[in-house]
Amino acid sequence: MFYDERIHAGRGKAFRNTIILAVVLLAIYGAIHTVSLFMLHDAANPLAFIIEPLCLLAGLVILIYGETAFGGRDRDEMREYQKNCYYAKAFYVFLYIFAGVYCVFAPIQSTFMLGRKSLSIPNGFVTYTGFFKPNILLTVVEIPCFLFLLLQFKKSELPINSEFLAEDGTEYWHRVWGNIRKFSGLCVLYTLGSLAASILYLGITSGSDFAFTVGLPLGVVLAGVLTWFSISFEYFVLSAAERVSDRALQRGQISGTTMAFCWAGFGITLTISLIYFILELIGIRYHERVLTITYSILNPFAELSACLGNMFFIYLMSELQPLRDRRLTGTGYTYQTLGLISGSVLTGLSLLGTALSISTHPEPNEQLPRFSYYDAQTALGLLIDLTTAILLVIVILRLYKHSLTSKWYCLVPVLPLAYIAVSALPEMGFIYTPAVDDALGIVTTILYVLMYTGIWRRIRKHPLPVGENEAGSADEAGCQTE
Repeated sequence: MFYDERIHAGRGKAFRNTIILAVVLLAIYGAIHTVSLFMLHDAANPLAFIIEPLCLLAGLVILIYGETAFGGRDRDEMREYQKNCYYAKAFYVFLYIFAGVYCVFAPIQSTFMLGRKSLSIPNGFVTYTGFFKPNILLTVVEIPCFLFLLLQFKKSELPINSEFLAEDGTEYWHRVWGNIRKFSGLCVLYTLGSLAASILYLGITSGSDFAFTVGLPLGVVLAGVLTWFSISFEYFVLSAAERVSDRALQRGQISGTTMAFCWAGFGITLTISLIYFILELIGIRYHERVLTITYSILNPFAELSACLGNMFFIYLMSELQPLRDRRLTGTGYTYQTLGLISGSVLTGLSLLGTALSISTHPEPNEQLPRFSYYDAQTALGLLIDLTTAILLVIVILRLYKHSLTSKWYCLVPVLPLAYIAVSALPEMGFIYTPAVDDALGIVTTILYVLMYTGIWRRIRKHPLPVGENEAGSADEAGCQTE
């Protein structure tokens, strides 16, 4: 793999699109956070929601400059080249600003959050009077943007580490670890700045009662380490997956790393579903203490399984590129994009709904009722689920057309929605129960694993066509996508 003009242009566009998505998600999340704080009369301290506007401002400045300095009607190939160069560098500037702002202000926000009044609601989520925990920003913005960037690269058939992917293994990993070390140095500087800012903040707000405790430096160091680890680990895993996937793609096969993402992601999902199913059977799933414990323990694993599942599907679509089926890959990437964006939006709306409940029923031990707002949110979620199910059915049909799977697997995405639809008809005697829903989730997860494992085994026996001439590939694509 060599570094050419096509790769350079694709990288610039991918970085630009990812910055745009980050700005949009930051604007939505920041607006929801701000509204929640003012709704609960808890916005006296601007440091409570300073991360989003600072990161949003940085992203807007980068985009405005890039579009004005290299845009216009007289734009030629040279200016387009310069624009791609700009965004290739500006993306890393934006990433470093995001990481720096988070490292500095996340501990301050956590300090501000301590002692705030908290409430538990029926689904087990614990919130602090409208104040969103800083790590939610990573779930809503950082992880979706990381996956979206990967999707953009794979959609354009570009490798992530294209500059040195063709190097031998020793040189390749030397370059990867070099990039991680550079980021480590930045995180150390961010952590030191955060410690100074936190001490200054506590000294100003506490006045004569200020007392330095060991919890402060530990919290600052923890924020810095988590920021470094999350981004570095993502880059490390991605670098390993890129090298293995590139070799498998040249052989016309599905890589072992891609299937590892599949088995790990669905395996975690299956384990969580089994835990909830067992808790429902013994009748303690909705006890307040059980809800709090299971949510705090299982929710990070649920987010991890979603991330691994998304990475698996993106790599699967990229490694099926030799089929030259544009309808298959186009539908698959649309399915992924919708899932990434809608997940962030629904998370933000859920937080806003929680704030609305608390503002209406502020007593700590008061049981919060279901508002019509939650019904509207559920309806939106079902609409998104229906759309993604349709897209996934189309993907399975295209796989069936290439003799990679059975057409009966088209029922798998529809099963959960069919159960919800039937349960909404009480006159037919059906009642929605969490136990049946969990059991159905277990079955569908197992079926997904069987389907994707079957595709992997078929392609191992009969590798996809690689190394064909462009004319032959184009003719094949025309036949397959009609």
